[in-house]
Amino acid sequence: MRDVIVNAIKGGNRLQDAARAVANLAAGTMVSCDLRRSRRFYEEFLGLECVQYAKDRLLIRDSHGGAAMNAARQDFFVIEVQQVAAIANPQRMLHHWGIDVSSIAEVDRIHAEATRRKEEFGINKVHPVSQLHGAHSFYFADRDMNWWEIEYRLDGLDNEGFFERGDMYPTPTGVSTPSRRTDALPTASPAARSVVANPHLTHGTCEQRDLEKSRWFLENVLRLRCVRHLEPAQMFAGSGHFGVFAIRLPRVKQQTLDNRWIVEVDDIGEIHAIRDRALQSAETLHLEQIGPVHAGRYGPTCIIQDQDSNWWEVISAGMSAFAEKFSRGDVGT
Repeated sequence: MRDVIVNAIKGGNRLQDAARAVANLAAGTMVSCDLRRSRRFYEEFLGLECVQYAKDRLLIRDSHGGAAMNAARQDFFVIEVQQVAAIANPQRMLHHWGIDVSSIAEVDRIHAEATRRKEEFGINKVHPVSQLHGAHSFYFADRDMNWWEIEYRLDGLDNEGFFERGDMYPTPTGVSTPSRRTDALPTASPAARSVVANPHLTHGTCEQRDLEKSRWFLENVLRLRCVRHLEPAQMFAGSGHFGVFAIRLPRVKQQTLDNRWIVEVDDIGEIHAIRDRALQSAETLHLEQIGPVHAGRYGPTCIIQDQDSNWWEVISAGMSAFAEKFSRGDVGT
């Protein structure tokens, strides 16, 4: 089996008998030392919606997530925040959450507000506005050293546009790179209560040392979608529109279970199938940990730590559980 996997990675191929179902990238996690103060930042600065579903945990969604949940759709992404006594593993800029806004002017306005109101919202660091990777954007860290990017994409591409364009490395010859924005954001209202009006939570980021091996793990073990959009980077997503940009680095930042990605599949049988695929490829892909299938907060779950210290929680029936928590409202406060 090891030789089959090695040859498949070298050839850029999947296993011939691999199922073609795509899992759902449902959530990501982060930590805070003070949920009450952090919630004010999420809601009044970032314009996101929160629900505290336990004494030490809350969920975050954007307006798209709220509309999707109300329509009983599955194409949403949430962030789960856990309160901790201390930040044991402060994140760095290459582990950030990306929010799209409606214009260049909006990015500049929000940057000015972040700079002016740092103390009010507990903002830790604010980087200058720049134009990198096809976006007009800036990065900043909150009181818990969780990083955020406010951006407007200059190339017009949304995440699905990256997938439609296909792999750009090695760069195809004679292939155009069309721009598209499937859901152009309306102009922000100056009367909006939050600093960021109409935020669209579009992406997260992580670090990888070997993009080819990592892509094989993402596509063939977890059943996520991948596209190589740059020589040093690739993006992956589930069946929804939220994507994660993975940056290749020679040394990656070690992660803890407090910072993980949550992948949702149809049933416990697929959780076991993912775990079996992970066990089969563990030696070749240098997977660090593969846990048992056990009862978790969102039903049956399995924890996997990949070769780059990124943590994965595979669950079933998670999307309905997220929606139910928002419908129920705050508890345990």
